[in-house]
Amino acid sequence: MEAKRGFHKQSTLPNLTAGQQAPVDEMPKNIGPYRIETQLNKGGMGFLYLGLHSQTNLPVVVKVLSPLYMTHPEMVSQFLKEAEIIALADHPNIIKLYGQGEWEGGLYIAMEFIRGISLKQFILQQHLSIRSSLEIVLQVAYALLHLHTHGVVHRDLKPENILITEDGNVKVIDFGIAQLSKEGGRVSLSFKQGQFVGTPSYVSPEQKKDPLHVPFAADIYSLGVIAFELIIGQLSFGKLQLSLLPEKLKKIVQKALEPALEDRYEDVVDMITDITSYLKLETVNKSIRFCETLKEVWKCLEESHKELLPESVPKWDAFDMGMVKFHRDTDLGSYYDFFRLVDQSYLIVLAEYMQSSIQGFSCSAVLKGMVRGLIHKYLTDNNLTFHPIAFISALNEMLVSPSKKVCFIFQLLYFSPLEDQFSFISCGSGSLIHLPVDTQRARFFSKQNPPLGDAPYHDFYETTENWSEGDLLILHPFDIEKYEKDFEEKLQSIINEHRTLSAQSQVEAVFTSINRVFPDLVKTSLTTSLLSIQRIT
Repeated sequence: MEAKRGFHKQSTLPNLTAGQQAPVDEMPKNIGPYRIETQLNKGGMGFLYLGLHSQTNLPVVVKVLSPLYMTHPEMVSQFLKEAEIIALADHPNIIKLYGQGEWEGGLYIAMEFIRGISLKQFILQQHLSIRSSLEIVLQVAYALLHLHTHGVVHRDLKPENILITEDGNVKVIDFGIAQLSKEGGRVSLSFKQGQFVGTPSYVSPEQKKDPLHVPFAADIYSLGVIAFELIIGQLSFGKLQLSLLPEKLKKIVQKALEPALEDRYEDVVDMITDITSYLKLETVNKSIRFCETLKEVWKCLEESHKELLPESVPKWDAFDMGMVKFHRDTDLGSYYDFFRLVDQSYLIVLAEYMQSSIQGFSCSAVLKGMVRGLIHKYLTDNNLTFHPIAFISALNEMLVSPSKKVCFIFQLLYFSPLEDQFSFISCGSGSLIHLPVDTQRARFFSKQNPPLGDAPYHDFYETTENWSEGDLLILHPFDIEKYEKDFEEKLQSIINEHRTLSAQSQVEAVFTSINRVFPDLVKTSLTTSLLSIQRIT
């Protein structure tokens, strides 16, 4: 195992912040037979403490259920079930249970203290060969084999819930939402129907559809995502560009990630067999050389993609503008541009290639050429008037291909300050918020058209509104219809809270608040930009 040095300086648990402790007066001195030294983490359901056994003085991690949930039978049941699962799963690659019980503050679970770092930190910090990456995947797979043999589905397998110890071994942790099959096929449940269970980037399609009845193959899907991230050396944020993998290895990872259960590995033993066979066929030197080449190719693609995009948001006299990009280091299929036309009107376009593959880079480059070709005459000829519908229709016809469908999510904003108007066209996803200067109530405009390139000769629809000095526009990637009923009210409240800030500070503050209030939105959004525009003249 490579790059082991310095582990003793790393956080022991994912989400642990170095030097962060609970105030002494808020921290219990003892929990059961354990003397509490410090608080490691505070989660949604409880707390993690570092403790020492009063007799052996050995370190342990003590997890306690928050007193807020002691009167909730479902939460108590889930907490007890976690201890039951850890006790059941006695395996070298799974965290060990040392004890459980009651104390004056409620319930606790005492677990093995692991010196190491989370796999998420490991992916971000280390440079591994394919062989070393697959050796980690195999250890996780052996842990899953043991769990599945005992009827346990982890349901939240992700890099944060996998630790790499100082000696390079794997430990699977956090069984807080694990599912334990009972005799007769019944399942012990502690979640409500419709409640999302898991982490979006790692959750299988069937778990998203029905999180209460999850098959073992759901964990295999999560392991497929983790395998891809380890081999590539970057977090994927749900964008799995399998074309980056060597062909034989691509087949293994792709089979683990098949959306349909009948096409995916049914048993993790089969995945272990295929990975082991691959390692026997491929030499260590070839793996190392490929990994080094892959890193260089990826870096080159990222640099080339940056050259497609403007260096910064332009500073136009007519308005103040700010922009935030999501996952900027892993997104190769995005394109956005800003145009100041010769008649003193303005055009902004934002696009995202719809398929998560490396081809997104070349497709977005072609789209840029098409857009610039169509716009050129409006940059030089003052006698021409730009018409958004005519432009979007022409661009759509150029993209439509009889042999291969190339689709983009596309958003267009056109401003005519002389006419005090703006026009908005949304294709596939994305919404616009218009907040007039003299009101606290915003107007919401959602997508109106299919993705660009999806349908030939489509009749596109645009929204045209008056635009006064002081008016604020927020262009965001979230489809309002898909979210909870009070989403508009919460989003408007967030915007009003930061309305007085300058555009760039405003859009950054709005993004931070959205990420806090709706943590899954940013991870699952189809486009990757948030734009704030306020008219100032």
